[in-house]
Amino acid sequence: MPIILSQSKVTSGFTLIELLVVIFIIGIITTFVTINPIDQSKNLFEKDAERFYQLFKLSKNESLISSRPYAVLILPDSYQFMSWHQGKWQIIEDKIFRQRKLPDETTIKLNIQQENINLTAKQTLPQIIILPNSEATSFELVFLRKNNTEQKITISHALFTVKKVTSNKIDHSF
Repeated sequence: MPIILSQSKVTSGFTLIELLVVIFIIGIITTFVTINPIDQSKNLFEKDAERFYQLFKLSKNESLISSRPYAVLILPDSYQFMSWHQGKWQIIEDKIFRQRKLPDETTIKLNIQQENINLTAKQTLPQIIILPNSEATSFELVFLRKNNTEQKITISHALFTVKKVTSNKIDHSF
């Protein structure tokens, strides 16, 4: 007796309903991720340190291009970029290098050549000098959070290298 195999359609792939369910689940997960409250103070703290890091690198480039020394004045609650013009240090008033105020929960410490520098609001001369040949004052600038967390970001410059260290782990090096 011959064996007759029935021919049935073999289907592969997903049905429309299965695809819609997966898309719906992905949409719900995405909504929770975007709505999830983020610690804004941590975000601001990291952004301020990253901003200084990027502005310092930019000021080194600007000094090289313009053949004019740049500098950074560090105050207890802010920092300001300056340039050497007509025989004296002048504050840069443009949109990029304007004075940057630090959030209330952030403090900064400045070390120049391993020596802690006392930051005062009356300081008028810059502590960090950037020469047109890319040489700059060797420094370490530490951003500290005032709250209970022991989080710090250190930005240092030595021998033509700028580094940003977060919690003792190097994030960037240029």
